[in-house]
Amino acid sequence: GCTIADSGGKDSSVLKRIAEKCHEMYGLQYKIVHNHTGLDAPETVYFVRKERERAVKAGIDYTIHYPEITFDRLCVKNGMLPTRIARFCCRYLKENYGIRVNEEKYTVFYSVFASNMMPDVTVVEK
Repeated sequence: GCTIADSGGKDSSVLKRIAEKCHEMYGLQYKIVHNHTGLDAPETVYFVRKERERAVKAGIDYTIHYPEITFDRLCVKNGMLPTRIARFCCRYLKENYGIRVNEEKYTVFYSVFASNMMPDVTVVEK
């Protein structure tokens, strides 16, 4: 099986349809994860909710992760707006896959297979 990271965009939609067809034809087991950033357009939020309803009706596990810290608070915490080099917002809002880890006690390693697939995650005590 696999996990599809759904941004609510067209690439994610195509990947979900491919997984759906593979499920029908070959029995592929998969789940879908969406990381809500709080910055998406309302249309994207509504679309993701409808997609989740559709997936759940079809028996597909679809999880929406909501951040504990908003984008605004991340900017205040970091004392700046994000840049292409300082990507603290993406790292927290999009790339942690809903994983909450005490970074003082643990280190998290991600083994990435593809950008729209949840990576293998290993958490190791420091």
